[in-house]
Amino acid sequence: METCEEVREKAEEALSTQMKLSAMWEIRARQKRWREKVAKSNAHTQGLSVAGRKAMHRESLLHAAVTLSVEKLQSS
Repeated sequence: METCEEVREKAEEALSTQMKLSAMWEIRARQKRWREKVAKSNAHTQGLSVAGRKAMHRESLLHAAVTLSVEKLQSS
């Protein structure tokens, strides 16, 4: 059985890994000027709650990651 400290350390490591991965995809998306397209659509997100905006951000990052992966596969 794991102690609370071991579980916490694993959770911190998983979070750190996820944050690095998210940052990498965001950098790639910005390099592709993806952010400019998102800025135009932000007008209708202003009325959303914080949780709603975070969910849209995660969805947008996932969309950018999938798009970049498809582009990479098509170019190889």
